[in-house]
Amino acid sequence: MRLASLLATSACILCLMGCSSSAVQGYDGPALSRDETALIRMRRPNRMRRVRSAEIVAIDTPVGAISVDTQAATLLPGETCIAVEARTISLHSASGYLCFDVRAGSSYEIQILTVVNEFPAFPDLYSNEEIGVAEFSLIDTTTGDTVVAVTP
Repeated sequence: MRLASLLATSACILCLMGCSSSAVQGYDGPALSRDETALIRMRRPNRMRRVRSAEIVAIDTPVGAISVDTQAATLLPGETCIAVEARTISLHSASGYLCFDVRAGSSYEIQILTVVNEFPAFPDLYSNEEIGVAEFSLIDTTTGDTVVAVTP
């Protein structure tokens, strides 16, 4: 009985992990081919030390803004701003806007740099560290270049 419960839980977790990886269409109208759009995605929090969660929360284009809550989105070419939010393992939250010129056929990744602030005056606390977000950066995954970086 315990094994069946464990297997069912594992299957649910795998399903959730698989379902969360699809990209949201970040524009109105019919779906376009990959060479007509660009893909932007958050670097998975488990690959960024000290980040609990990170999401794209809005996409602002010259045509209008779209509210989303996603890890990945397809975008049309042109000037676009992406609103992102992150929460660290010490529950510090931050947000920022990454504005850039989207190129069709490109792929981008949003990375988050964290900083540790220590409080030596309180050594007997369970943790004398606060982890904050120092920077959001957008990387062109084809070239490895940083397209834009902002501090929250």
